[in-house]
Amino acid sequence: MSRRILIVGAGQSGLHLAHGLQGAGYDVTVMTAQKPEEIRTSLPSVTQFSLPLAREVEQRLGLDFYADLAPRIHGVHLELYPPGYPGSMTVSGAFASEAIAVDRRLKQADWLEYLQDRGAKAIFAGCTVSDLAYFPSMFDLVVVATGGGMLGELFPDTDELRGVGGHRRVITQVLCEGIEPSPSGADYAEVISSPLGRILIAPILSPYGPAHSVCVMDAPGGSLDGSHLRPQRGHPDPEAVTSWIVSALGEHFPEVYPRVAGASPIDAHAALVTTVRPHVRKPVAALAGGHVLGLADAVVHTDPLAGQGWAVSSLSASVYLTRILDHGDAPFTPEWMEETFTAAWQSGVSAADRLSSALHSMWEPGAPPHLAEVLAAAATIPTVADRFIGGLADPADYEKWLYEPETARAYIAAVTRPHSDATPT
Repeated sequence: MSRRILIVGAGQSGLHLAHGLQGAGYDVTVMTAQKPEEIRTSLPSVTQFSLPLAREVEQRLGLDFYADLAPRIHGVHLELYPPGYPGSMTVSGAFASEAIAVDRRLKQADWLEYLQDRGAKAIFAGCTVSDLAYFPSMFDLVVVATGGGMLGELFPDTDELRGVGGHRRVITQVLCEGIEPSPSGADYAEVISSPLGRILIAPILSPYGPAHSVCVMDAPGGSLDGSHLRPQRGHPDPEAVTSWIVSALGEHFPEVYPRVAGASPIDAHAALVTTVRPHVRKPVAALAGGHVLGLADAVVHTDPLAGQGWAVSSLSASVYLTRILDHGDAPFTPEWMEETFTAAWQSGVSAADRLSSALHSMWEPGAPPHLAEVLAAAATIPTVADRFIGGLADPADYEKWLYEPETARAYIAAVTRPHSDATPT
């Protein structure tokens, strides 16, 4: 007997899980507010990356549609502005294998259409809490894969897994043309990091072809807070957002300004101004009609500056998929749901959350002093730079060497000693 599963939300994680279950013969229904044609003409979301591990998962599911279309991202060019440091410090490192970024509107619409073509059901409607309470009686399992609005509030924040849940971040972003390549090359994303805020400039596949995403991140009220560009009604003006970003970079980061001075938005929907709050939430919500399980953004939302959003989504969906398939015909109890989230957390989601916390606090007064030593080494030693940057593709590697002063200093010492004396791990 085919088990009936409802997935509320059609983003990276929800569609990943839906395709995996559909391919295994499950009776899958996806509920989402927008049809594919509406998604294609909506606003972009915060730019995310299919890092190497996420791309492997997409390839296994037959969802890597963009391998020959999207600009390759081979690494990151990092411009650091440490407090009290004269000028900037540069760290340029490569991934072990390439990453890509695809406009959410393109990817989500394509994946959703493909899912329907394969025979899955789609319900195009908003989902209220009262709707959700009814669904456990109709389906064997209900998975909530959207973290916004009232549905996200069903999953309360945890204390023990909170990470950096206490802070908010304003994201001001535009997809544009006319950006000059990173100093490390056209196939590198560029990150500018300072106490003022963070800026990400990355190649991306837009609905019109290759473009760039320019994303400015700051705390509410900070120097790089673009909240004033968000109208009370309607969507932000891409020309105004682009002008403000270019002006802000010219004022605060004159070394970067020449590379963005010629930027122009790709279309009338190219801009986004939003506020996000990283969180870790309890994974199971008890409703009048039964229990529902939260997935990815519904329960774990990492800080966008860590670039781990789609990685967490793909990893979580992969773990959930395996556990559902292995569960056979047994009931999906609240205990099983808790264990499923714990399995995802322990498989690498916690490492992404810890990275999010570490990068958020990098310029805080209480930041660990050894992090400055690591950055200084990465600025001059390519091996350290590649490991520091490459860890973004697998944050579990940071647990082995970065966070504790003793292991970080031992690694740097091993790298700088003659090869015959020590081999870094």
